[in-house]
Amino acid sequence: EVHYYNEMLGVWEPLLEPLEDQTGENFQPWTLELKMKKKPVNTPASADEVDYSIPDYKTVIVICSKDKLNITLSKCGLTMLSNLGTAFAEAAKQTAECFQKDEAPFI
Repeated sequence: EVHYYNEMLGVWEPLLEPLEDQTGENFQPWTLELKMKKKPVNTPASADEVDYSIPDYKTVIVICSKDKLNITLSKCGLTMLSNLGTAFAEAAKQTAECFQKDEAPFI
């Protein structure tokens, strides 16, 4: 469950709503399943021959969830996320600039 503060209305609004269990009395965590399967790469029989066929996959990644993820997006919520992204970008830029300066550890 994630809430953000709506400055226009002065209230906390849900961004990610909680997931109720089947009884509707309790909440459960939202689960995400990630499966990755690699296929061995076959080497061609002859290096001189040109193979124009479409190659088989090498890696397959499957991301799925059996649960619904209820996201509430409003104009105020999108503005807040945009402002948050801008603030993080500015902070990262300032931090990067301070690492580029040569400063002696003592005077």
